[in-house]
Amino acid sequence: SLGADPDHAGEETFDVYLRAKGKAAAAVRTSGLGHLIIKPGLLTDNEPTGAVRIADSVERNPGALVIWRADVAAVIAALLARWPGDRTFELVGGTTPIASILD
Repeated sequence: SLGADPDHAGEETFDVYLRAKGKAAAAVRTSGLGHLIIKPGLLTDNEPTGAVRIADSVERNPGALVIWRADVAAVIAALLARWPGDRTFELVGGTTPIASILD
C-alpha cells in the first residue's frame, strides 16, 4: 500500500493496516531475501489503461493516486520478467506505457 509505514500514526482500522504493511515490508527488506515490493495507490476495478507512474517515490497529488488492479498485475509481471533486483516501488496511474517501464 502506498501509505505503508511502520511508524504510521493512528489507531483507526486503516492506520493499523498501513502500520502492519509497513512493518512487513521493512522485515522483508532486512531479511536478506531477494524482494520486489510494489506499493500501489488507491486500487480500482476500472478498465486498465496500460500506463502508469512508477518511481521510488511518487508525488502525492490528491486524485492522482488511483491505479487499476489489472495495471498493477501487468506491472508486477513486467518487473518479474526483467528482475530489477531488490527494490521497492510506488505505483499509481500515469502516462508511461507498462511495456516500457524498465527501459
